[in-house]
Amino acid sequence: MNNLLGDFRYSIRVLVKSPGASLVAVLALALGIAVNATCFTSVNAIVLHPLPYHDLERIMTLWETIPKLRTERDPVAPANFFDWKEQSNSFEQ
Repeated sequence: MNNLLGDFRYSIRVLVKSPGASLVAVLALALGIAVNATCFTSVNAIVLHPLPYHDLERIMTLWETIPKLRTERDPVAPANFFDWKEQSNSFEQ
């Protein structure tokens, strides 16, 4: 225990002698903790707790493909969406 206390005192003396290195060390620790917390929050929200929808495997995403523009996965235009909604019998809502 005495050796640990001596090591702690030595580390404090070194940090006080070089405040620039101390600042870099504190900023690196803060950035690491922030990134770790953000990653955990994202994984927790996406992977560990699924979305609160009933029959989640039945939810679909609609995309448009415009061959003239050679684009794929464009957002659906509102007018096309309402036309599809009226004319389709495949979906509940």
